[in-house]
Amino acid sequence: MTKAIVAGLAVLSLLLPVSAAAEPAATAEGDLAIAKEFWGDREPTGCSSISFTTEVHSEDAGGEATELIAGEPPVPCTIAVKEVGSDPTRTRISVCVAAVHEWGHLLGEGHSPDPESVMYWQPSASSVPACQEWIYSADAQEGVARRQAWQEWREDRSECRTAAGPFRHRCWQALRLKRARLVSAAPGSAPSP
Repeated sequence: MTKAIVAGLAVLSLLLPVSAAAEPAATAEGDLAIAKEFWGDREPTGCSSISFTTEVHSEDAGGEATELIAGEPPVPCTIAVKEVGSDPTRTRISVCVAAVHEWGHLLGEGHSPDPESVMYWQPSASSVPACQEWIYSADAQEGVARRQAWQEWREDRSECRTAAGPFRHRCWQALRLKRARLVSAAPGSAPSP
């Protein structure tokens, strides 16, 4: 039996509400690769798989991880990290550091009293320099731009649902064209409608 634990991780930027239907971060693969490398390529032995999401269940937490119980068979594990803030670069660094912190919890690491440790309850960006290097890379910036384009598409879809009259038909046509362009620009990046 597993249960979720909340790592009292505060994010590094202004807290804003996050949609419950948030999509996984576009650069999750990079964040998890950094986490694995940071911890010396150690894999959580109690996880049959690891998924990454931005759907954090506790309002006051910046991240959560599945709590593993010693002696239990491996289970699907989740690392959840809240994406917040008005500055996309600071937010991405926060997400990356939080992913490293939560990976530590999956490895059985508890919180550290050392403010310089990534396992401190509120780790700083300086605790994982690789996060800053990754966020400023071209791949990460492209992922952030792709994620923002899909967010705009979701906002447009909401407007189309409330449109009336002849505008409604034109709105849905434009939305289909925009979705087709996004899918062709990055195959496999389409969120579920």
